[in-house]
Amino acid sequence: MSFTIAVGGDPKFIEDMSRALPVAGIAVAAAAGDPAAFCGEAARAGCAGVLVPSDWAGEAPRFVREIVGARVFIAGKVPREVVDSWDPFTEARTFVVPPEPHKAVLAVEKLLGVAPRAPHPDGAEEGPAPDPSADTDPLTGCCTRRAAGSLQLEGPYAVVFIDLDGFKAVNDSLGHEAGDRVLAAFGRMLLDNLKGKDTPIRWGGDEFVLVLPDTGLAGAKALAGNLAALWEGCAPDTGEHRVGFSYGVAVGSGLSDFEEAVRAADAQMYAMKERRKKDPRRAGRDAVEDGENEDTLWDSFKCGIMAAITLIEVIVVVSATVWTANQAAVMMKKELPLLSKANEAVVWFWGSLWRGLVGR
Repeated sequence: MSFTIAVGGDPKFIEDMSRALPVAGIAVAAAAGDPAAFCGEAARAGCAGVLVPSDWAGEAPRFVREIVGARVFIAGKVPREVVDSWDPFTEARTFVVPPEPHKAVLAVEKLLGVAPRAPHPDGAEEGPAPDPSADTDPLTGCCTRRAAGSLQLEGPYAVVFIDLDGFKAVNDSLGHEAGDRVLAAFGRMLLDNLKGKDTPIRWGGDEFVLVLPDTGLAGAKALAGNLAALWEGCAPDTGEHRVGFSYGVAVGSGLSDFEEAVRAADAQMYAMKERRKKDPRRAGRDAVEDGENEDTLWDSFKCGIMAAITLIEVIVVVSATVWTANQAAVMMKKELPLLSKANEAVVWFWGSLWRGLVGR
């Protein structure tokens, strides 16, 4: 699976970046000098990311919203007040890279998970090296997005879209080495706990996609909840910058449904982030509640049936006890008015029930 990038900005920025990106094996999908036109061109191009100059930083929320599934790379320094205005989802999808074309492309390469380039004998850099291990991300051990196109998806499956929460703060505060340790640990956790044909894919940056053949929504949500609990216990120590993850789940059947399933799971993941934004305390409940929601109606129905059965059992036992006691009193020729009244009520109840059943 090849990567394409949409480039926006002034003509010089577009020219410089469009010249540098192909050297890294990244195609330029579209280019535009106006944000509105850029969204339309980039969205139609189905790009993996968008690269724009820092004076377009205020458009990041729009790009994230309108160009589904793409990461936003901003070349240059972004003012703190602009970053503070971004919602959590925009911040998680937006990456600031150096303004110099060569350095910007190196950063984009790393964040997209593009295979490293082979060094040229004279020190120059060539295109991507022909490497049989290019289907495996060297940092996390997961399948690369490039290799996702070769997945054998013939029957039904579930897709889990995962985005790490708090990862950007680790990178910014503790450095990229700390961020790499988090990504490597997360990849190991996935590989250690997925079974059979389940495939973890490093989708790009701190995003992962799990492909779970022969799995429905409920099973995928239960798995994601279990992974969240496992990650709590094995995540590297990052001090005050706790790294968790949000996720979304969707289902598909066959390779033709894969991209749509990923988009649907991505939207569900965004919804989880929005819930957590409104109530941060939900972070510890989302995994549990997400697994519960699928079965809430059925569980309520089962509880109602069990309650009805219990009530019937009580009525039967009480009725039998009253009737037996009254018969014993009659045989012993004892007058017990209260017991007699209770027996009349029992006889009336079962008589009314019988007449109701037979329609008389």
